[in-house]
Amino acid sequence: MSTPNADILLQQRAWLDRLQAISRKPILIKAIEGATPEDASDTEAMLYRWNYYKDVWGHTRQPIYTRRILDNELLFDPDVKDWSVLHREFSKIVKRCRIDNIPHQLSYSGGNGVHLSIFFSDLDLDAELFDSAKTLDVDLLKITRQALLKTILDRSQVTRDIIKLDGKKINFGKNRLGSQVREYGTLRPNGNFKTPIDDIPATRPDPGSLPLRFPDKLELWDISGYKNDIESAIRTEIEKATSNNEFNINDLDFTDTKINQFPCIKLLLDKGRDSQRYYGGASIALMAKKCKYTWDAIEKTIEKFLKKCDGLTKDDIMLRLNNVKPLFEQAYTGTGGYHFSCKELKEIFGAGYCDYWNCPVRDKKYRAEKDSAPEDNEPARVDIKKAAMEIAEHGDPLKFILDTHQSIHVGDVETAKVLACSIGSQSVLNSDGIQPKGSGESGKGKTHCFRAMLHLVPKKWKIATTLSDKAIFYMKIPRGAVIFSDDTILSEGLEGVIKRASSNFQTGDTHTTVDANREVKTLTIPPRIVWWLTSVDDSQSSQLLNRQVCVEVDDSPDQDLKVMEFQYRLAKEGTEKYPENTDVFICREIIRDIKEHAHKVRIPYVDAIAWKNPENRRNLDIFFDLVKAFAAIRHRQRHKDQDGFLIAHIKDYEDAEQLYRQRATSQTTKLNKTEMLIIQHLKDHYEASAETLQRVAKISAGRLSQIMRGMDGKSGMLEKVKGLACMKVADKDGDEDATRIYYKNVYQLDDFCIWDSYETVVALDRSKLNDLAFYAQFSHDLALKLNHEIVSSIIKNNNIYNQFSDIEREHTTNIGMGSGKKENEKISSSLSKTAKMAKTLNRAPTDNGSTLYQAAKSSAKSSIEDNGKSDTDMLTALRKLHPGFLQAAKTGRLNSLAKKEYDKGRTKDAFREYFIHMLPEYMQDKGKVDFAINVLEKEPAA
Repeated sequence: MSTPNADILLQQRAWLDRLQAISRKPILIKAIEGATPEDASDTEAMLYRWNYYKDVWGHTRQPIYTRRILDNELLFDPDVKDWSVLHREFSKIVKRCRIDNIPHQLSYSGGNGVHLSIFFSDLDLDAELFDSAKTLDVDLLKITRQALLKTILDRSQVTRDIIKLDGKKINFGKNRLGSQVREYGTLRPNGNFKTPIDDIPATRPDPGSLPLRFPDKLELWDISGYKNDIESAIRTEIEKATSNNEFNINDLDFTDTKINQFPCIKLLLDKGRDSQRYYGGASIALMAKKCKYTWDAIEKTIEKFLKKCDGLTKDDIMLRLNNVKPLFEQAYTGTGGYHFSCKELKEIFGAGYCDYWNCPVRDKKYRAEKDSAPEDNEPARVDIKKAAMEIAEHGDPLKFILDTHQSIHVGDVETAKVLACSIGSQSVLNSDGIQPKGSGESGKGKTHCFRAMLHLVPKKWKIATTLSDKAIFYMKIPRGAVIFSDDTILSEGLEGVIKRASSNFQTGDTHTTVDANREVKTLTIPPRIVWWLTSVDDSQSSQLLNRQVCVEVDDSPDQDLKVMEFQYRLAKEGTEKYPENTDVFICREIIRDIKEHAHKVRIPYVDAIAWKNPENRRNLDIFFDLVKAFAAIRHRQRHKDQDGFLIAHIKDYEDAEQLYRQRATSQTTKLNKTEMLIIQHLKDHYEASAETLQRVAKISAGRLSQIMRGMDGKSGMLEKVKGLACMKVADKDGDEDATRIYYKNVYQLDDFCIWDSYETVVALDRSKLNDLAFYAQFSHDLALKLNHEIVSSIIKNNNIYNQFSDIEREHTTNIGMGSGKKENEKISSSLSKTAKMAKTLNRAPTDNGSTLYQAAKSSAKSSIEDNGKSDTDMLTALRKLHPGFLQAAKTGRLNSLAKKEYDKGRTKDAFREYFIHMLPEYMQDKGKVDFAINVLEKEPAA
């Protein structure tokens, strides 16, 4: 005999079957409300948990409690208590649905309100948009629901607040179990139940006054007419996700990663939650599943988290564990589509839970993108890449870039070097960045100089534009981009943006605003952006100038003639202003290679650097960043130590010193050439009238006023130069009969330091250098067994170097150790003998390098002869005994000689790797010959 419950269950089952036909995910139900009783059997316990309805249906004995809202279901669930307001406002929505032919199901909830369900069809989205959304883990169906809801409410002229719409019924995410809604036929304590209605009654229905019905049909709303609105909403969300580092991590492998390594999960585990506790447990479970944990391995961890959450009883904890378990079981299986989402976690708990820069997601994402991403929209030919790598590995990449720049722009090489260093600094993870600021008179080539270097940067990483205060936050730019803005007049707002982004070079900057819906929106500037700014004056505030490296172009008459000759040649040859040729393509590949590698850089000889300008603390950091930038540009010729740090070579210091000395005056004083002329005159004469300074600097009265007071009255020389003042002085005009008194500006300069000393602001104390200044500590054996004082003594003794070079030249044609295992064993034996001699020599006085040299030479020669080897092999043994000297001619003779030495036991590639990365060059004196320190990783066994 049929019972009322059995009849309702049959109709509920039929309705769920119809819903399942339009749902991509299994429809989950919770058959019974409340916590699982302690004495419940496993079968009974299932009815209190979320389960696929078909799996538990045979055990249900009463109408089910709730079902999961479908992803393609728009559910209006108002919570307004005043029925008259509900009737008035919600009727507008129902009316709009009918006018717009939107299929809908209106029902009385059985309690205080009504429900309106709209089921919508799939939408054929733009393929590129779909791929971007997938990559960034944008929830397409949630955005679609939000966009459709907004459209219906706007067209109905109803607000969410007035009907107190339950946002959780709309905004649930694809990676959660979802939000729940009462099912038709579910009984409430008052005897009412949810049932379809045709219209909203004027008053709340009395219990039992409405018959129980089920929908007689299920229609889908064709939303193709709303495609533009939906895609626009999706694009907005993609931009937000891009700027907030929100990614889909489904394709990343976190096997064996501990969940407490993720900052968000660690914070949940450490602090617990006093709200959204279920979602906290769900987040831990989903991340654990991603890290290949079993349920048994993670259950206790989730339970500990729930115990830290305020207000949960033992039953509450068990209820949430029971609810989380099916989510864990279905995650990453393809059944339910559930997975951990960085984006949704931030939506639930707030952005403070995300520490992307210290998260395993960042490292995994970076490696995955590096391995699989296309080059960009400028694919290089194979021959171009090969040429670029040859230069990067064995040539001079900086020189090639500068030479190519000079083929486009005449002169201003030092300015071009600063621009190149700013690019290099973007690949240094422990740098504050190099921010160039170009100034100079109009028409003298500063814009062309900057644009010529920008022309050599791959398209992916360059942006040339004017900017409004917050425009940069809305632009889609990659980290490490170069932003060029010409003839920039900075507003206070834009200056603040650049100042913060420069100060936060490694992390980027954020800006919080509200969108058209008055919802909070967080925008970001990505890390390691450099700003190439040009203007006639250094019109920025001193705070911003302190963050910049000031550069200028040559405005001398001689340079004017060179530029004119260059312009004639271009006109004669018909060459483009910014040519696209092989050298340009090679430069772009070199720069691409620099940008695709990020390093932390060490300067091992920093204690030997003497800095003489402690007043401006930023300048020392800028100098160190120049050294690091030179190392990053030459990263393929620099070694990494055992900690993974790129080692800056002495050559990097020397280039940075030369560049800084040439820029020291402007960098320290923040003055351009015209301003220096004025200061020099005032320093020599103490004071001068405005008219006098106009003649000295060859500028107009208006221009002088602009220089002295700045565009805004805040950023001129009167602000930048300590001791500079302007006074109003009375003067007379006319003869005794017609005298007129007037006031003129007189400028005075008091106690201004002499900038000639700036040329020696930094120096290297070579007496503090040892051999570790010239090569990296690439193994513990290297530093362990060698006497550094002796090695340094040999290096510094030019006479010994010359003696060795003379001997070496006699044997350039046949340096080698022979071939075969037996011969190598003999050499090994001979080296053992020479090693013993070395230990004796290490205890000898080191004031005369010739003693060491002659003794080592004699020992090596005799031990080699004992084994029947030649005088040539003596040289090889000597090199292996301690650091040897190889004359480094620019013709590449160094490579040739060293290759022969290491041919035995090393492939060509292995030798090259060793030589280029382990054996940096050392300049004994500026302008003299280079030579290398050649040290094996292990000293021959004694």
